[in-house]
Amino acid sequence: MALVCDSHATAARLALALVAGLSWPMVAGTAALAEASSLDSEHLFGFTVGSDIGSAGDIEIEAESDSGFGKRAGRYLAALNSLQLKYTWLENVRIAPHVEFGLHSISDVPGMGDLGRASVASGGVEFKYRLLDRAAAPFGLTFGLDVAMGRIDVATGLRARDHALDFSVALDRELVPDRLFGALNFVYAPGWARDHDTGLWGQSAALEVGGALVARIADSVYAGGEVRYLRAYDGVGLSGFAGDAVFAGPSLYVMLSPRANMTVAWNAQVAGHAPGESGSLDLAHFERHQLRVRFGMGF
Repeated sequence: MALVCDSHATAARLALALVAGLSWPMVAGTAALAEASSLDSEHLFGFTVGSDIGSAGDIEIEAESDSGFGKRAGRYLAALNSLQLKYTWLENVRIAPHVEFGLHSISDVPGMGDLGRASVASGGVEFKYRLLDRAAAPFGLTFGLDVAMGRIDVATGLRARDHALDFSVALDRELVPDRLFGALNFVYAPGWARDHDTGLWGQSAALEVGGALVARIADSVYAGGEVRYLRAYDGVGLSGFAGDAVFAGPSLYVMLSPRANMTVAWNAQVAGHAPGESGSLDLAHFERHQLRVRFGMGF
């Protein structure tokens, strides 16, 4: 479907061109494989995810906070704080149950009710299957499926019965041994929600394409940047274009110890559009800023 505004189409094409550029080194150099690194790449890139899932028998506890700030007017903060237990059941299969807690502070935002509340938001299970290990293949390739049920609307904080799926594909490669890493993500996320007050069911879906580069800047410290293109729909069948946005920003990954690590990433919406909305950004479906802070501990 064509984008509504030429300027936004140009921004989207630039973002996708950058993602395509990042993918070229991953598929072009099949004659010589890059030296495999012991670094776990899953959370190396910020919001973009790497292909590593650990070795058979590995267990990790992870705490993550994803926050969205800013709408066109008023004060808006929506944070989803999760706890996840990751268990690599087989060498290439991982199961990870998780629970989320929501925190919302919303006032004077057009189309939203004022709200200040913390509550249990959702729970679910994530499954991952690694088809290609980057240590033995030209690039790493992992497929993911996340099945979740929620009791609030993440964007508004209002009570709702939410059923969500998240299908993902993650590719990554060590471009320069122990120095430079690249990753690509593709995500399709359909959802079904029942309004608490009216009892009516609604559908939505999101598509995401993202690319990231990260370099080692010191021992156990990695910094880089990413670009992500997100597209919202009013139906799970990708019908009813609702809006799109391009996010970009830096990331930092620190190995605190051989078993502990942390990630900090910030993305700002640099382009976007929603039909019927004025302005150069889509602030109806997305925020101005997104922040991720994550801590993981392995056992």
